[in-house]
Amino acid sequence: MRSARMRGLVIFLLMSLWLVGAGVAAAADATPPVIVHQPVNEAVSDTALAVNARVSDDVGLRRVMLYMRTAGTANYYAIPMRVESDEHVGVIPANFVTSGTLEYYIEAIDTSGNIATQPAAAASTNPYRVSVVRDNTLPAVTLRGPQGTVGDDNFLVVLVLSDEGNNIDPNSVRVSFNGQDVTSRARVSPRAITFLVQANEVKSLSSLDVRVADRAGNEVSQRFRIYQRPLVSGDFSLEFGQRSGASVFDAALTFATSWGPFSANGEIRNDDPAFTGEPGQPTNRLTLGYDSRILDVQVVDVATTLSPLTAQGYNHRGYNALLDLGIFESSLASGYSAQLVPGETYARRFLATRQALDLWLMKFGLNIATVIDQEELGIIVDPEQNYVLTLDATMNRWGIQAGAEVGASMLFPNARGDLWGSLDQLAASGAPFDELADTFDQVPEAVRKYMPLPHPNYWILDPPYLDLGAAVSVNVPVASSSLQGRFFRFGPDFRTVAGTATADREGYSASWTSGRLFGGAVRLNGAYENYRDNVYSLMSMIADAAEPTDAERNRFTTMQGGVNLRTPGRISIDLSGKRQETNGDRTLAALLAGQEKVQTDTVAVKVGNILGSLGAYDARFGGSVTVASSKDKVDSSNDKRTTTLKGTSTFANGPWTYGLGLTSKQEVDATGAAVNSPAVDLSAAWTQRNVAMLGRSMDRVRAEGRSSFGVSNGAAVDTQSSTHTVRVMIDPTATTRWTLQMQVRNSADQIANTTATETIALAGYVMRF
Repeated sequence: MRSARMRGLVIFLLMSLWLVGAGVAAAADATPPVIVHQPVNEAVSDTALAVNARVSDDVGLRRVMLYMRTAGTANYYAIPMRVESDEHVGVIPANFVTSGTLEYYIEAIDTSGNIATQPAAAASTNPYRVSVVRDNTLPAVTLRGPQGTVGDDNFLVVLVLSDEGNNIDPNSVRVSFNGQDVTSRARVSPRAITFLVQANEVKSLSSLDVRVADRAGNEVSQRFRIYQRPLVSGDFSLEFGQRSGASVFDAALTFATSWGPFSANGEIRNDDPAFTGEPGQPTNRLTLGYDSRILDVQVVDVATTLSPLTAQGYNHRGYNALLDLGIFESSLASGYSAQLVPGETYARRFLATRQALDLWLMKFGLNIATVIDQEELGIIVDPEQNYVLTLDATMNRWGIQAGAEVGASMLFPNARGDLWGSLDQLAASGAPFDELADTFDQVPEAVRKYMPLPHPNYWILDPPYLDLGAAVSVNVPVASSSLQGRFFRFGPDFRTVAGTATADREGYSASWTSGRLFGGAVRLNGAYENYRDNVYSLMSMIADAAEPTDAERNRFTTMQGGVNLRTPGRISIDLSGKRQETNGDRTLAALLAGQEKVQTDTVAVKVGNILGSLGAYDARFGGSVTVASSKDKVDSSNDKRTTTLKGTSTFANGPWTYGLGLTSKQEVDATGAAVNSPAVDLSAAWTQRNVAMLGRSMDRVRAEGRSSFGVSNGAAVDTQSSTHTVRVMIDPTATTRWTLQMQVRNSADQIANTTATETIALAGYVMRF
């Protein structure tokens, strides 16, 4: 009986410490927020730019804003910074990121009206400057499936698309399998292409041709070989080169091979800390896998996915395994995170598990994920511990996909000391705590190992973040189209390091996408999102605190729609519109201090694949017009309007292909001041089959060159940039390739009177077997 009372006393003391910590956090605020930010120095044109900052306050934040403008203009765009994981993120839209210079600063206001900025002094007149360079990087296409060879059954082709600025244009994609165009039956997104291949379409050696371009006009065509039932298949490539100003060569070896259920792939680079001796993230990568009907195991460098709120594509060095027994599935992952901890290589330990039950109609899962910074590996700045526990249920029947997940998270921002060790010491200190020893001995060693909670002293100094989160989604086919809906609610203290949930947000979203209508000529899409911030937290519920009023919350809405038209001549026309509003339904009088009322409208028209001829040349044309305007209803001096015109053309005659791209962007602020940024791209390529070289016939030889020029002129900006690239690809056989490349980049700022030049020379070899 006495022991039971002592256990009750301990529980009461722990809860008291928790509530005292919460009370400290809620004390009156007399200091401004703290902003920790690493300035962004360079960005790629036509690519959305994310600006991250860690923002904290001893009581609470009312808003965090990112203000940006093109150098030479007087007024700033106001962009809300949303909470993602443990940082605030503001995203500058791609249509604002063009050649020239951007300027920005960050402003945070707490609930007491205290203001902080970065830069800390005179932020609006002395902002951070970002140099925007032309996007001259070709997109990359990677065949992720099928892995290895194929058998006699149908199989799914999965192509992963990547670009330096995540700027792939889905409408540019064209896919052919063994010479037949299969684009119409492929599912295309900015990140992947998937389509099903029937068994009767497969040959002993099948060819898969893909053409894709990014929104900056960089286009790449790539051919993949798919073999049927060879014993061993794979490929490897070697690339090495020299960069101006560097004292050593850059070198990288990549490989991928498979043999039955076994696979191996990786990349070895000479800039890895294992070779340089410098602390930092490893660049070497190796993944070994075994994939069978029952067991799927990956080791070394892997990515783990359990559920959206616990772990979603989380990269770590260790292992993950899935045991599939039909009605029951068990997953386990462990290792050290690939997220860099300051001053360390791999100091962030990751452990996750999922237990799932498949009852045909519904599938249920219990997910647990932990991320723990380990001090014993070295000095870690602000070590963290994050625990997330969720339950999910999914259904995928009769074409309907539905899912729900609800869970709790607990994150310790200052995870120092050891709770279990301190309790053991307390129990061993003698009366009146000696009777607690038996109680603490009953705590399993596994719990102590995988939940090494910090000492309660740090809970008071830095209270843990404890909150709830939930998301419900559904995808329903409706008359040759699909309708998606999602409801979500994440408390302001819901934190998930390995998942994708966004804290302090509740609302819903809906989208609709049609199939090809009217004989494939038309496709429609639309989307709507509505959510609010200042969500009622779990700790506020426990403390019976007043729920935030509607006047204290910001409402964010996004409406967008588009139409894709495809003419019999394969001309593609895209019409799209988007409106984003903050507090659009609120009057100015109803806004509280620090709240905003902003409306941003974007309208775009894009035309592509216009075929024609110019003398002996086959021609292809395309172009787009984008108009974006931002209206600040609180302060009209922040209004801006940006117009971007683009045009592309290619001309082909025999082995020769020429390209011309033109871009013109004009940004006008509320005063009428304008910044103009024109740019031009020129390219030429020669491709020939069966070329006699070095005493033998080469399967294919391709030589290509590209030059781009861009300027930016305004009241306080005058910059120029150019990039010149020459590349030669020699294919001695259908499965081997030599590559030589030379690139020169130039930039100049006439106002700052500075110039810069960089030269890069690369050579590479690829073999597939």
